[in-house]
Amino acid sequence: MSRYHNIHCRIWSDDKFPFSSDDCQLVFFHLLTSPMSTQFGLYKASIPALAAEKRWPEKRYTKGFREAFEKGFIKYDEKHQVILIPRFLKYNKPNNPNVLISWGKAYNELPECEVKYEFYQYFNEFLKDFGESFQEAFIKAFIKPSGKVHATATATATATEGVGVGVQGKGLLKPDYFKIIDDLNKKTGMNFKSSGKSIQSQINARLNEGHTVEDFFKVHTNMVAKWGRDPKMKQYLRPVTLYSAKFDSYLNITIGLADQGVCSQKTERGLAALDEFVKDGKNAVT
Repeated sequence: MSRYHNIHCRIWSDDKFPFSSDDCQLVFFHLLTSPMSTQFGLYKASIPALAAEKRWPEKRYTKGFREAFEKGFIKYDEKHQVILIPRFLKYNKPNNPNVLISWGKAYNELPECEVKYEFYQYFNEFLKDFGESFQEAFIKAFIKPSGKVHATATATATATEGVGVGVQGKGLLKPDYFKIIDDLNKKTGMNFKSSGKSIQSQINARLNEGHTVEDFFKVHTNMVAKWGRDPKMKQYLRPVTLYSAKFDSYLNITIGLADQGVCSQKTERGLAALDEFVKDGKNAVT
């Protein structure tokens, strides 16, 4: 059977959507119309799979996805890979009670998580204006998520560092602060905390520019190689410096033999001069 999803033209009168980036808008439209989606706006899909379906690089898709998330267009449980489009049902209402039976089958197959619990609570309330037959079909078809899911997700929302899952109602697609800072600590021997607001703010700034977690790892590797043996520069192997506006330059910096401990800087300069001398000789011959 063909599937159609309604998109209201008032979307262009929204106070956020028209002012979002083109990639954010395209990602949102893709999430609304993806073959992986359901008729009720809650479904399971990973970002890599969505990016592949859109024929976009994962890095580009992730950036648009994060913007859509931060502006509240979507909610996402990253651990269970479940997406919720909050206002989807407002424009895609069930036509009759029998529709809920088929929807329930797809819903019940989704993994237990906070986003699923939130959807259940909302949909149950939403159907109260549709009459008893709809409510009865809902109760029959939709298995209520365990209350433990909600309690556990809420309790661990502030205690767990790392990739945020869609908890505490709004959903928190947090960058993987813990992984980033843990990598820095391992490479520097320091003990920075990933829960610091200033650190998280700097990480967010770089991620919003399109950088990935792997870019942070590379910056750590590059700058430890560059400054790790220099007593004066070693003190700058810290988030406030590494994640600053110079992040791109740190990411693309050239690591020489001296930086790697293969030889001294004097030897490296001598090798570079010799290399230039040989090149100049070849050019003179040709």
